[in-house]
Amino acid sequence: HQEFAPQKAFTRRFTYKENNLKLHQLIGEHKMLENDRLQFNWGASHSNGRSTEPDRRQLIWVQQGNGENYHINAQNQPDNHRFFSWLDETEIAGRVEANYILSARSTWNITAGYQYRKKDRSFDFRQFNYNLDLLDDTYKEGTPLDNPDSQLSAANISAGVFQIEEAMNPASKYQASMNIAAPFLRTDFSVNEKLHVIAGARFETGFQQTLFKLQTDGINAAPTKVILNSLDILPSLGLKYDFNDKQILRFNISKSLSRPSFREVAPFLFNRHGGTRQERGNPALLN
Repeated sequence: HQEFAPQKAFTRRFTYKENNLKLHQLIGEHKMLENDRLQFNWGASHSNGRSTEPDRRQLIWVQQGNGENYHINAQNQPDNHRFFSWLDETEIAGRVEANYILSARSTWNITAGYQYRKKDRSFDFRQFNYNLDLLDDTYKEGTPLDNPDSQLSAANISAGVFQIEEAMNPASKYQASMNIAAPFLRTDFSVNEKLHVIAGARFETGFQQTLFKLQTDGINAAPTKVILNSLDILPSLGLKYDFNDKQILRFNISKSLSRPSFREVAPFLFNRHGGTRQERGNPALLN
C-alpha cells in the first residue's frame, strides 16, 4: 500500500473458492504381428470444471494521521467490495498412434499419430462496492479493525450511513474456445552399438478465440473478437552416445510452443492477491 505512505494501511480479505472437476478417460492398447512389431495406442477424455467464488469480501483501512485510529478508505470504492464469480470450462481430447518395428531383428521403429484437443470456457462476475462517503461523518473515531460489522450493519444501511452499489461492468463476462489438432511422426533407431537417435516432428494447427467487452463499451455493444490462428512445425532431435558402461553423452534439441491462457488474453480486470493492485489480460498476446 505504498500509495498511502507515510500512513499505515491494513487490508482484510475473505476469499472462499469452490472448484469441481468431472473427468472421464478411456484408453486402449492393441498389439499385432510377430513379436508385437505393430502396436496401436489410443485414448479419449472428457472433463468439465466449474469454479465459483461466492462472496469474496475486502476492506482497506488507512491510518488517521499518526494515531491509532483507522478509517476505511472511502476514496476508491472498488477497494471495498463484495465479489461473486462463476467459471465453467469443458474440454475433450483424443489421441491415436501406431508404432511399427521394421523387422524382428531391428531396433528401428517408426511412430505416427494424431492428437486433438478442444476447450470451451465461459466466465462472469458481479461486484458490489461499498459507498462509505458518510461513514466517517458518523464515526469520527474510525472503524475498528477487528469488528467492522459493528458499523457495516443492516441498520446503518437503512439509516443511510453507507450504501452497497453494484458496479455495472460490461467487461465482466468473457467466452473463449480453443481447438488444437496435431499429427506427428517420430523415429527411433541405433546407428551402431554406441550411437542412438530419436528424431521427429509435430505439425500443430491451433485456433483460439476470445469474445469480450471493454469497460468503455455500452451494455448493448457487440463483443470484441480476438482470434489466434496458426500452423506450427515443431521438430525435435535426441542423440545418445555410450562411451562405456559408466559414461553416456546425451544431446537434445527441440522447438516448443507456449499459448497464452484465456485469462491472459481477455482484458478482464481482476484483483489476484488483495489490496489495491489489479491486473488485466492483454488481447495483443501471441503464441
